[in-house]
Amino acid sequence: MLTENLIGENYVSSSAALSSSSHSLRLHAEAARIFDELPKASIISVSRPEPRDISFSPLLLTYTIELRYKQFKWILLKRASQVIYLHFALKKRSVIEEFHEKQEQVKEWLHHIGIREQITSQQYDDEPDDGVVPAYNEHGCVKNRHVPSKAALPIIRPSLGRQCAILERAKSAMQDYLNCFLGNLDIVNTSEVIKFLEVSKLSFLPEYGPKLKENYVMVKHLPRISDGDSRCSMCYRFGCCKNNWQKVWAVLKPGFLALLRNPFDIELLDIFVFDALPAVNGKGKEQVNLAEEIREHNPLRYSFKVSCGNQSIKFRTASSAKVKDWVSAINEAGLKPKEGWCNTHRFGSFAPQRGLTEDGSHVQWFIDGKAAFGAIASSIESAKSEIYITGWWLCPELYLRRPFHNHRSSRLDVLLEAKANQGVQIFILLYKEVALALKINSLYSKKKLLSIHKNVKVLRYPNHLSAGIYYWSHHEKIVIVDHHICFIGGLDLCFGRYDTVEHKIGDYPPFLWPGKDYYNPRESEPNSWEDAMRDELDREKYPRMPWHDVHCALWGPPCRDIARHFVQRWNHAKRSKAANEQEIPLLMPKHHMVIPHYLGRSQEVDIESKNAEVDAKDLNGQDLFASGSPPEDIPLLLPQEASGMEASNLNNTLDDVCGQLDPLDQTTDLQDGWWEKVSVDELAEAGPRTPCSCQVIRSVSHWSAGTSYTEDSIHTAYCSLIENAEHFVYIEGGLDDSGAASVRAIMHWQYRTICRGQNSILHNLNALLGQKASDYISFCGLRTYGQLSDSCPLVTSQVYVHSKLMIVDDRIALVGSSNINDRSLLGSRDSEIAVVIEDKDFIESSMDGKPWKAGRFAFSLRVSLWAEHLGLRTGEISQIKDPIADSTYKDLWLSTAKLNATIYQDVFSCIPNDLIYSRSALRQCKERLRHNTVDLGVAPKKLRVYVDDKVTIVNPTERVKSIKGHLVHFPLEFMREEDLRPVFIDPEFYTNPHVFH
Repeated sequence: MLTENLIGENYVSSSAALSSSSHSLRLHAEAARIFDELPKASIISVSRPEPRDISFSPLLLTYTIELRYKQFKWILLKRASQVIYLHFALKKRSVIEEFHEKQEQVKEWLHHIGIREQITSQQYDDEPDDGVVPAYNEHGCVKNRHVPSKAALPIIRPSLGRQCAILERAKSAMQDYLNCFLGNLDIVNTSEVIKFLEVSKLSFLPEYGPKLKENYVMVKHLPRISDGDSRCSMCYRFGCCKNNWQKVWAVLKPGFLALLRNPFDIELLDIFVFDALPAVNGKGKEQVNLAEEIREHNPLRYSFKVSCGNQSIKFRTASSAKVKDWVSAINEAGLKPKEGWCNTHRFGSFAPQRGLTEDGSHVQWFIDGKAAFGAIASSIESAKSEIYITGWWLCPELYLRRPFHNHRSSRLDVLLEAKANQGVQIFILLYKEVALALKINSLYSKKKLLSIHKNVKVLRYPNHLSAGIYYWSHHEKIVIVDHHICFIGGLDLCFGRYDTVEHKIGDYPPFLWPGKDYYNPRESEPNSWEDAMRDELDREKYPRMPWHDVHCALWGPPCRDIARHFVQRWNHAKRSKAANEQEIPLLMPKHHMVIPHYLGRSQEVDIESKNAEVDAKDLNGQDLFASGSPPEDIPLLLPQEASGMEASNLNNTLDDVCGQLDPLDQTTDLQDGWWEKVSVDELAEAGPRTPCSCQVIRSVSHWSAGTSYTEDSIHTAYCSLIENAEHFVYIEGGLDDSGAASVRAIMHWQYRTICRGQNSILHNLNALLGQKASDYISFCGLRTYGQLSDSCPLVTSQVYVHSKLMIVDDRIALVGSSNINDRSLLGSRDSEIAVVIEDKDFIESSMDGKPWKAGRFAFSLRVSLWAEHLGLRTGEISQIKDPIADSTYKDLWLSTAKLNATIYQDVFSCIPNDLIYSRSALRQCKERLRHNTVDLGVAPKKLRVYVDDKVTIVNPTERVKSIKGHLVHFPLEFMREEDLRPVFIDPEFYTNPHVFH
């Protein structure tokens, strides 16, 4: 017969507990409650262990019990003997509580006669040992906790008759007994019943998914837990016990296995986050399991092991049957559903496709820093529970709204401090750079952030020496608020990234870019970031680096997938760098109901929808943008779907601000002519919030996220989307064109990819298509001009294209942090995050002169980008509706890029250009221009222009008025006669070439 130590194993001996008052006991009970309403139980079936066995004992019957609590349902298999032990444990608790009540009465009487201080409490071995003090009802009465013995007698009473009749009577008797103690909240919340029902504080939190298996197990890898210690008293003095095994409460959820001190505790001792497993293990075994049974040398020990990624944990239980139950439950949770976390999905990603049904998956795009930073600031201001942030570089003194003089409260550290003071937990994961190579000073950022508030937790990773990682970085840019909204893309929360569609090159006196935020690493990198408000560059001599980028916001299941990725990285960094730091907690991933997501709406999905509706009501009850910002500075951010009159009013406002359609209007199409409303003065910097099908993809490996294998799903997605494109592919990515040896090395690999060498793109296309190759592919850059101050001449500078974006056929977009190079795409190098966005909402458009259903998200993003690049005005944007028509591609895109490049060369003689083939030509050009800045063309006071073979003197200001937008041809001939790889006098010569591509 299987016996269990139900009595005394969940108690703690404490004289303080015995001497506490009834009032404190009741308060402790309220804090420890798991059930706030009564669960319901029903006996599904009763079975005998050996149906052919003539001998029969009612205690050997096994009952299948179905329990329901709120929206949760679970099944228990219990023997009658276990129920009897539960009954004895409850009776014992009743006696102990009655003793407490009597003791309190005696203490009160002694207090009245003035001898209270002379009484000391006696310590009893049978005091509860799990930290759960017996709970009293409102009147301190024990009788409501009493379960009469007569209710348990039918369970063990001998029964005669046919087997079916015996089982039916046993089922009825057990049902009556369960109804007896499940009808009392005080009894249900005792530690004995909680263990019997296999529930805990985590069981009924919807954000962590449905209830699965739970119970006590033994583990060896954890530091010593203070309560529930099983060692003898002499061990602490002499270390006589070598047994390091200790009992913990294990909670299995669809996405993880959590270890707690006891069912009433929610502080994590450890967590095992499930992740995709390799197809085969190192031994060639076809199937890799999460959990496997271990055969011990001692036949009386029963163990199993759970392995995933860089974690492998050994567990012990009381019997072989329990081992099999745990192994089966864990493997079923992680491996059985095809949509589970241990199986890879499309593109080899850890995350499945979302939005295939109406599951709340929405996306919104942002062009350049102004719109994205404003939206991030508003989301942080609305945070209620937690904020996750990770990036390549983070500056605490960054202003998210401008002009900075009017938005002091929008500084990142000020925003985080305000939310931390409200109780919001903030977790920030920084890339720990190699200080000799980079000057982003993440140590300063960490110290500054930690000084904000105790609710701000910061980790820097990797530890280069122990991890052996020197060349690769954490390149993701992620902000997650309340698991409700997530921001990813190319924008770090750091200096130099804020910009507008105008891409100004100067800011004198400071108005938009304070101090070191007036940033140009081509000219100078600050040696110290501590005095952030002091200028590093002479604003009247050097330009800032104009910065073009694309970011996006995600709601619903894709947001939770990215949050899960953050949790994996955080826990991996915590174990690697701060394993013994108690103030740095482990995190639990919140769960989207994966299986019902594929089957259509179900109860679980409805639950999540209801939660979202509650969140929406909370947000509707406050002003999300209540930051003192003027209306023109409010970004186009829709934190939730509005309804009724609110939606109508909000959408009307958005139409006025951005010239966009109602993002949720499914009946409007291009014939409404909404694109005609967009002009150069009111370009769409933020798009509509659109329902889409989304899939999160990433580049991670063992060093960056502790995964079981290298995931390169971003690379796979790029290749697949390009291969399956029907009409066109539009890509934006960072291409650096001049600078130090490291930049020249990058240029070498970029030019070798594009146009130089037998394996370059253009070489192969020209061999196949000849002169027609330019009809199918073009490479462009961005450039802008302006004045550094009112007294300065006109100058020009490149716009740094930092966006990581691909749009395919106006229906699919890929947005993220990944560059198109080996560093970002191989998975084993830099860590990256991105999302594939496929439209579900289509509008009427055209493709190569034929009708075409374009996706609202992809189309609106492309059109807004092209409108910015081409400088299109009111009435002109309809020209780019068809991206591959000759009137768009040749007559507008290519001709604008060529015209702009010609004007820039004529007016500024800017560098780089297609007229400089060698280093000597570059030196001569700089000597002639007489300025030392890396990338700055200065216009002369008077410009000599040849018109019909005659020299004409014109004002440069008049000439640059013909420039439209920022688009220019990429200088493919620049330095074509030079080998741009580092030479032996450059430090980069001794660096692995893989670093640069």
